[in-house]
Amino acid sequence: MIDNSHVVLENQIKYDVIDKIEYNGIYFVYLSNPEDIQDFCCRKEIEENDQTFLVGLSDQEEANLALELFTKKHEND
Repeated sequence: MIDNSHVVLENQIKYDVIDKIEYNGIYFVYLSNPEDIQDFCCRKEIEENDQTFLVGLSDQEEANLALELFTKKHEND
């Protein structure tokens, strides 16, 4: 399970983990680049062979779902 406060993605940029939301057994991990506040992304957490990885979202529908979940959770922040 991804619980770190920072991760380095495939582009070799370090991102802060700003949230993690579970939905129907899928964990969406929300990331922000501390060097560029406009650089925000979301990945899916998967487990394979007892290791945890972050992978890109499958399609636009999944991206919309991830953004909707984040927005609903933080609408009163």
